Amino acid sequence: MPGHTNSSDPHAHGRPVRPKSGSTRKGTTTTTTTSVLSKPRTNTNTSGSGNEVRRLGRGSAKKDSKQMKTASKEQKENNYDQNDNNRIENGEMEKKVNEHETKDETNGDTENGNKTDDVSEMEENTKTRFTRPETPPKVETPPPAPPEQPEVFTLEKFNKTMDLYSEKFSTSKFMHVTDDYPTGELNALISEVNIKIDEYKRETLSSQKHLNDLRQRMHEVKERISHNIQQKSNAIRMDEDTQSIEERELREKLARLNAQVAQANAELAEALRLSAETEHTAVEAQLAAERAKEEAKNIQEEIAFREKVEERRREHEKKKQEEERRKMEEQRLREEEIIREKEEEWRRREHGAEKTVEWDTWPTYEYKVDDDRFDVGCIIRADPNKFNRNDVTCTVLDQMESPVPFSESEELVSLILHLEYRNAEEKLKDKVIVCVPYSSSKQSHGHNSKEAVVKIEKDGHWVCLETKEEVLDGYKDTKFAAAETRSLGRMAVFSRLKRDYATLSKKGGKVTSSYDQRISLTVPKDCIHGKDHILMEVQPIDSSSVNDLKNRSKTCKGLLNSSPIIHMEFESAEFKKPVTVTVPCPPNPIKAKKIAAMRKAKEDKMNNPPKVHILLPHEIEAMEKEKQKSKLQRMQEQLAADENKVDEPKPTKWYMGDYANNEDDENDNLYLISAQGNKWSPVENVNIMQVKLDLLQFELDKPLEKFMVLRTKTNVHEDTVGTMATEMSNLLSQKFVQVILKQKNDDPFDTVMSVVPQSKTDKTLKDLSKEGYDDGPEPSPVLSINEGDVIEVCFRGNVKNKDAEGIQFVYNSNLKSETEFYACEVDKYLQKNFPVYRGVVEVYRKYKVKNTTRRKRRDSSDDQDEPPFEIKKELMCELAINIPKYHVEQNTTVVRAPVTIHNTSDAVNEDMLRFLAEELGDEWKMVASHLGVSKPRVQAIIRNMQYGDQSDADARFDMLMTWLKKTPKAVDKVSCLSNALLKSSRGDLAEEVRARDRDFREHHRAR
Repeated sequence: MPGHTNSSDPHAHGRPVRPKSGSTRKGTTTTTTTSVLSKPRTNTNTSGSGNEVRRLGRGSAKKDSKQMKTASKEQKENNYDQNDNNRIENGEMEKKVNEHETKDETNGDTENGNKTDDVSEMEENTKTRFTRPETPPKVETPPPAPPEQPEVFTLEKFNKTMDLYSEKFSTSKFMHVTDDYPTGELNALISEVNIKIDEYKRETLSSQKHLNDLRQRMHEVKERISHNIQQKSNAIRMDEDTQSIEERELREKLARLNAQVAQANAELAEALRLSAETEHTAVEAQLAAERAKEEAKNIQEEIAFREKVEERRREHEKKKQEEERRKMEEQRLREEEIIREKEEEWRRREHGAEKTVEWDTWPTYEYKVDDDRFDVGCIIRADPNKFNRNDVTCTVLDQMESPVPFSESEELVSLILHLEYRNAEEKLKDKVIVCVPYSSSKQSHGHNSKEAVVKIEKDGHWVCLETKEEVLDGYKDTKFAAAETRSLGRMAVFSRLKRDYATLSKKGGKVTSSYDQRISLTVPKDCIHGKDHILMEVQPIDSSSVNDLKNRSKTCKGLLNSSPIIHMEFESAEFKKPVTVTVPCPPNPIKAKKIAAMRKAKEDKMNNPPKVHILLPHEIEAMEKEKQKSKLQRMQEQLAADENKVDEPKPTKWYMGDYANNEDDENDNLYLISAQGNKWSPVENVNIMQVKLDLLQFELDKPLEKFMVLRTKTNVHEDTVGTMATEMSNLLSQKFVQVILKQKNDDPFDTVMSVVPQSKTDKTLKDLSKEGYDDGPEPSPVLSINEGDVIEVCFRGNVKNKDAEGIQFVYNSNLKSETEFYACEVDKYLQKNFPVYRGVVEVYRKYKVKNTTRRKRRDSSDDQDEPPFEIKKELMCELAINIPKYHVEQNTTVVRAPVTIHNTSDAVNEDMLRFLAEELGDEWKMVASHLGVSKPRVQAIIRNMQYGDQSDADARFDMLMTWLKKTPKAVDKVSCLSNALLKSSRGDLAEEVRARDRDFREHHRAR
């Protein structure tokens, strides 16, 4: 039947014949559809003769109905028989297909060539089913089983391999990164994973290609079947008698074919889905492999980086250890050098260093510097054969640019000099003697408690040189500090407390201060372990300092006197036996007054002895009668006299509080106070004995760095004694100064500011007045400052420094600490309501304090140490300053009204004033001062002279006219004018004024 047969005979037009047993009926073809997941095979079975349904033309419709019915009946039977045979064959084929699928699932996918052959075989089967064979096909035998293949790729094996690699990567050997990380093993494992992933990608791409080809072929088969069925359906409709039967059969076959095709399409879609999932899994596996590669690379880089860091750390640690060893070695050598220098210095101090004879024969080389404080910078004595003067230069350094360190109780007393060779590579060939001039204040009471020492900078450290005081020819009024050195550099002279050095052994000994022989330290035998070097410094405390402290602090009202502050340095940390210390301490003032009065009375008695009285006879008889009286009678007479005597009330003294009516109490307390750092506290269990009126003695069980003895009133509590000692120490370390700000008379913009000790204020004011600096504010109140503090000058208001905004200089009590600046206005349009520009000069001091703030521990990579000191700024005082305005707006020529003098009482007229104006010189300002002309008026006259056309004589005439205008008529003008001229050292002009006055009076009398 058309559309349902695989082969038809176009020449057969007779009645269909029933086929023989074992063959298929005419016009029936059996087809078998296999699963798309298994390899397709040829499973088509057809009969040998292949009964076909011939085409029926228009002539077949004219046959008799009987023949048509018989043919239809036979055709129906043949179809039923063919369907039965097809069902049997399809069951067997499905069984074979299932067995083949099971085998494929066990052995995996075969080679790509077999898949291509299977597709071709399926195409041939399709052609066989839908085309008529020329000869009956033979039943094909199944192909022989393929030979056993080597191990091939399967998805199950790939998944198991990936799980195995994941377990390996999860082991602690790869998860924990250490210094001995197995980098080689990791690289090998990553290479294996990459090989497996590449194999999986190849297999996945090949399977995808075969599946796409199979889907294309099956789609073509479906199209061809649909087309053939459509053609045969159209041909069958022409047969009206067999239309219904054949149509049902065709519909049934079409339904079965459609179901089989749908099933094949579904299986194909499932295969495509699995392929897509497989490809997605492959992509994820590839990404995982790439991530694993990247992770392995990162691990390798991290391991390499850690190795580099560890290597750098080891190198840094090695360098650090070497640096520490080098520093320790340098420290050891420095300590040895210090010990050696100290021993040499002790030996020189103890036995005295004698001047070498050759020093006197060496010539002296003077080095001048540009500084008005000293006539010479320094003088060098050296061997002429080993030293050339022109090879060395001497310059003065600014203390702000080159600061020098100050130790406790040290003061700078000279310029900071820099001695160096012109050629930096040259060095001294032999030792030289450097003599540096210095200035020092006079010590009180004629005792010199300080000494000068030369310091030189070596390797960034300032060291002391053995120094002697020298007086050189040609510089009788200048003191020199001479020191021996073998190197050049920055050097200066400092003043410090006298030091006494001593070396003691187990035998003991006595150390005495060179400043005061009463201060001594007696060390008994076997008191120290071995050889010990002892250093002693004495800081005196006079009665004026005690009185000053009592006036400044209420806590110290009960302080009577104090011993000097003793500074000791011991190498021993303890004493085996007590050490005896003797120090002077002034007595109680009340007791001292009484003793002084007794001494004075005794001296007066010795100077004025009583006159010898000659006894008369009756006096001798009275004395004999008195001797003859009994002892009992004398006692009775004494009692009678006491009864008749009136008792006077006596003031009661309360020792638990203040004194009653007066402070005439001879009792006091003595306390030994020691310092630990900056804190002073009393030492317990010390018995202080008063050996003499002003000498104390006590014993020490352990070494003390600093100590002093305070004598206080009996009502002073022991807790306040430490505070007294602390305030006393702070008072001695401070310098009390005053700030002087003065302007020049003829140029108020020229200003000088000086910071001077309180005792030198008057002398400084006189010196500035001689230089013409009289204007300006009064000196500041008394201020406290430390040696070496930086003075900073700032400006506020409408006045500033013309050259720079701020001024800084260092205060030194023994050197001139002053600065000179030129003042000017900030804005000339401000302060229009004032005749002058007003401003304020602010004086600050900068000083160093120990850094007590503790920061958190910083990172070890930060090698910078925290500075031990911090700079603080404190306002000391403010001084007002005024500058005139005439320099800003230039005045026009002053137009004055004509002045006519009508004076008939004396000779002071215009002619005399003109004469005096012509004869006076620079002393006219002094004459103006004595005549009572104000300073602003003198400055205005000077301004008119500077910015106008007036001459000096006109300025002097204006000054005299100003005086004359304001002088009343009743005043004797001649006397005033002559006295002013005499005080200004112009007696000749004074005599001329008197002579003219005499002539005037004689002429007036003659008229």
